Amino acid sequence: MLVALVGYMGSGKTTIGRAIANRLCVPFIDLDAEIEKQEGKLISEIFRTKGESEFRHIESNVLHSMLTAHSTGIIATGGGTPCFFNQMEVLNKHCITIYLECSLETLLHRLANSADERPLLSTLTDREAHFLERVACYAKAQHIVNADDSLTEILNQMEQLILPFTKEIET
Repeated sequence: MLVALVGYMGSGKTTIGRAIANRLCVPFIDLDAEIEKQEGKLISEIFRTKGESEFRHIESNVLHSMLTAHSTGIIATGGGTPCFFNQMEVLNKHCITIYLECSLETLLHRLANSADERPLLSTLTDREAHFLERVACYAKAQHIVNADDSLTEILNQMEQLILPFTKEIET
């Protein structure tokens, strides 16, 4: 059973993904970390040297490799991952997908000091329009969890969503 977390940058995909993987005793797979490992460069460096278009192709290839290589785990996708190359449909086909939904206000607060770590932030002129464009893609996920809640509440919601699938696999 693979679970893919989708959502805007700052929604908590990595933090929540690690925590729920730990709670369920399954592997945690961070797509951005896998890309950096494969490329030997930080995401920001890939964006700067190769551009977003080339990054999206690399991201797609690494995602497809991960889906082939893993049968169990929690995958933290990048914020744009499901929005390119029909990857939301691919994720829905191969994974239980969960959209970590946050208000724009929460996201802007969380992202306030992270432009250096998030290369797309430094080039965005209209964050609200970008956010709304992405939300339409994320909303295609099979499940939605309110990521404005506390970490404990989020993990409890996710556990309720995921556990029935793990029981199906065990029988």
